[in-house]
Amino acid sequence: ELYCHLHLSPSIKSGPSNLAGGLLTIALDMTDIFPIVAWAFVVTRIVHTCIHLGYNNVLPRLLVFGSGNLYVLAMWVSIVSAAQ
Repeated sequence: ELYCHLHLSPSIKSGPSNLAGGLLTIALDMTDIFPIVAWAFVVTRIVHTCIHLGYNNVLPRLLVFGSGNLYVLAMWVSIVSAAQ
């Protein structure tokens, strides 16, 4: 009963944001490096999770988290540069 509000159906909020991201990528013609950087960010999040659930050493976790933030920064730079 504690988790009765949790269910496995997809959230309505995730649909429009995914659509907006895809349309932004197409509209700004960012099809060259943007998906690679986005997937690199996803990989850093998975590695971060594995470190956290594994041996949980803070320094490697921090380095992976920081590199993920650099990937997000690179995505924002590519969005801004494509919009100009």
